Amino acid sequence: MKIAPSRTWHRPERAKQGTTADGEFRVTDIFRPEEDGLQAYVVKSYSDHAKVATHFHRVAQYQLFVEGSGTFQRHEVGAGDVHYTDAYSVYGPIVAGDQGLSFFVLRQHYDGEGHPMPGSRDELVGPPGRNISASGTGELIEGQPDGLAAAVLEAAPGAELASPDPGTTSGQYVVVLDGVATLGDEDLDPWSTLYVEPNDPAVRLTAGPEGCRVAVLAFPRGSDEQEAQ
Repeated sequence: MKIAPSRTWHRPERAKQGTTADGEFRVTDIFRPEEDGLQAYVVKSYSDHAKVATHFHRVAQYQLFVEGSGTFQRHEVGAGDVHYTDAYSVYGPIVAGDQGLSFFVLRQHYDGEGHPMPGSRDELVGPPGRNISASGTGELIEGQPDGLAAAVLEAAPGAELASPDPGTTSGQYVVVLDGVATLGDEDLDPWSTLYVEPNDPAVRLTAGPEGCRVAVLAFPRGSDEQEAQ
C-alpha cells in the first residue's frame, strides 16, 4: 500500500503550470511515475472556462472531480463526480465553469500527453472501451466481472469504514473527499490518497469528529494487457 497524505503534496509551490489551446491549468503530482510506477495528480483550472479538448490515453484511468464545477462531455460535473475510461477510450472535452474546476487523474501506469482527436484516430487500438460517468453516494459503478467498481462511502464520527476487498481487482485508489480519516496512527485530511495493491488487506479507516466521505476506485483485472497492446 502507498499512502500520500495531502499535507505532503498539496502545496502551491509544487504545482506545475500547463496550458492548452483554450486555457491554463496547473498540475500537482501525488504519485510520480519515476518514483512509484503509479501516476496520480490533481489538475486545477487557472483561467476562465479553461478547456481540455477531446482525446484519449493508452492506459486505463479515473478522473475524480473534487472542487468547482464545469462540463464533461457536455454534461455538468461537480465535486464528487467520477469518470472511468478503459485504455484507448476517447473522452472530453472538459470545460471549467465560472468558479473553476479541479479534478484528480488516477492511473496505475504512466502515460504522457493525451492523444488529441480526431488527429490521433489512426493510433486507436481495438473497439471502443468503457467510458463511464457516475455521481452520488454509495455504489457509483456497479462491480463488474473483471473487478471494475467505484463507490463513495460515508462514515459517521468515530465510525469505522472498510474498503471492498482489493483482491478481486488489479488495484484500488482510495481518496478522502471530506472530513478526516485515521489509518493506524496517520490522520488523513481531505484529498489524501492511498493506492492499494490486490494482495493488500482491505483499508480500514476511522472517521474523525466530523465524519468522513471517501472514494474507492477499483481498476479491472487485465488492464495491464490492454495497455500493452
